[in-house]
Amino acid sequence: MSQQQPSGADRRGWMVLLEVDQWQALDREGRVDELVQVQKGMAQALEGALGPDEMLLPRGRGRVLAVLSGKGADVFERLEKLCAQLPIPRTSRLYTATAAVEPREAGARSWAAGLQRLENKLFALRLRGSQAQVA
Repeated sequence: MSQQQPSGADRRGWMVLLEVDQWQALDREGRVDELVQVQKGMAQALEGALGPDEMLLPRGRGRVLAVLSGKGADVFERLEKLCAQLPIPRTSRLYTATAAVEPREAGARSWAAGLQRLENKLFALRLRGSQAQVA
């Protein structure tokens, strides 16, 4: 599933923008209760996968920004498992996610540039019709 897996020896931090693949369809259908469950379920699933020095931030509807640490190969493996099937209780569908990954760099300008790269990468994946991908 992965497209550009970082080096397994790399232990720096990673910025990850995750988006639920089915979010737009749910939104169009007006399934508000399920939208709420999906957003909560995604956050719970990701929180359960976080290590002690990692964090999760809401980033809009159907999206979450995660800051992860560890070897690149380990981070990608964790993300691929989550993106293949988001464990969301009390919903009627199987949900997947697509994740854009960038190395985390220090400094305020680096964060802004990193977020822009994540948005661009996720947009490019969506244009190709990608689902359940980590890139």
